[in-house]
Amino acid sequence: MLSNQSGVNARSRSISTVSLTQRVVDACQKAVLERLKAPATAVFSPDDEELFAEPGFNAEDGRWMYFGNVDSENGFGALLRSEYACQITDDLADVTITLDE
Repeated sequence: MLSNQSGVNARSRSISTVSLTQRVVDACQKAVLERLKAPATAVFSPDDEELFAEPGFNAEDGRWMYFGNVDSENGFGALLRSEYACQITDDLADVTITLDE
């Protein structure tokens, strides 16, 4: 019975971690969309691309780091790929985006 309980706790921790990392990704992508000229045309890179890795947590400053690519149209309708870097606080309240357009 004890091992079953620890298995449930380990699974719960894993689910909550996955949920937090997905929330980090979602918050970063939302902030990127707010900066684009044509957010409806945005296509984020799939997870298997090199720059689009899992978010990492920096315990020193309490911020998550996340990097990725987004393809979207510029003001003239041309499709461009941009790299972005996202820093976000642990409570997901403060998001800083650097977008290389």
